[in-house]
Amino acid sequence: KTSTSAADNMSIVLKSVLNAYYSKELSHKIRATYNLKMQKNQYRGMPPFGYQYNQDHTQYVLDPDAARIVRLMFDLALERKNGNQISDYLNSHDIPTISEYNHSRAKAFKSGVPVPELPYWDSTKVVPLLRNPVYKGTVVLNKATVVSPASKKKRRTELSEQYIFDNCHDPIVSAEEFDR
Repeated sequence: KTSTSAADNMSIVLKSVLNAYYSKELSHKIRATYNLKMQKNQYRGMPPFGYQYNQDHTQYVLDPDAARIVRLMFDLALERKNGNQISDYLNSHDIPTISEYNHSRAKAFKSGVPVPELPYWDSTKVVPLLRNPVYKGTVVLNKATVVSPASKKKRRTELSEQYIFDNCHDPIVSAEEFDR
């Protein structure tokens, strides 16, 4: 029969408190490092559709085939087509969706498991793309942040908390076209 003494129980509680503190401190340090990299425009996630990384993995460069699809979407929007009309056009002309395109280029996921997505365009895929300032050459970092280290919940950040860098890479559309 095993018994736990009061000292053993206290040791377990103390280790638990220290581990929680260490985890929180580590999370803050990692977040501070990410923020520092974002302030210097050195941190970026996966390139948006229409772009890929350069050889140094430091800047977005145009992915010519995907950029043509993005340009087509903006051209249709400039013709006053709405998200549903644009998605209908893309579907009727067999334009691959983002995940189909990435999967065909073997870039989508390292695990090789495709995104569980219907292979059709709809306005929920088109409209956010048309609103993303990256296509006019602007990078916006820190758009969302986690609520607390122990949570996976995110919140949108205020504009004052974001890092915005203009003219970071070749745009697919001009600023004037984007703003219309």
